[in-house]
Amino acid sequence: MDTIGILVCYNGSWVRKDNIDSYEGGEAKGIIVSRNITFPDLVKRIYKIVDADPNKDIVTLKYSVPLSSSVYKHIRVEDNDDVQYFVKYNTDVMASKVTP
Repeated sequence: MDTIGILVCYNGSWVRKDNIDSYEGGEAKGIIVSRNITFPDLVKRIYKIVDADPNKDIVTLKYSVPLSSSVYKHIRVEDNDDVQYFVKYNTDVMASKVTP
């Protein structure tokens, strides 16, 4: 099985300084997943990591893609196509735990 490592950052916040967005604070956990992971399976793993209840909490998945040395684009992960794109380019996942 072909796998990749993903760094999951959570319970922090997006901060904009000097025209650069970054994710600061919180915690991080590295996980190994199959390159064939599905969106529902990834979300299930993330909920477990951030200790969230899928019936009560909303978790938003984003990752950063560098456009230049100081500019990053943040992309939401919302379905299987997004997960496959992410896996292909394998950058860090930022999971923001949001409670209703």
